[in-house]
Amino acid sequence: MKLRTVKLCHIRQVSLPVIDLERAVTFYRDGLGANFIARFAPPGIAFFADTEGNTLALTEPRPIAAAGAETDSASSSCP
Repeated sequence: MKLRTVKLCHIRQVSLPVIDLERAVTFYRDGLGANFIARFAPPGIAFFADTEGNTLALTEPRPIAAAGAETDSASSSCP
């Protein structure tokens, strides 16, 4: 099997998880002078952009529930 080479030309968006979205927005906007675009809550995401079309997305972590997962700790033992 022959592997193909992929050329990465540009990274246009970077997503950064943050614990406290409000504090992170304040830091990037007021502290660093980043160009704030929008905030959506829920799901807890804020966007910043530069003049070149690059975007920074700050995201709050969300709990991920597995499909069909048991929530009762007494019945959640592994086989």
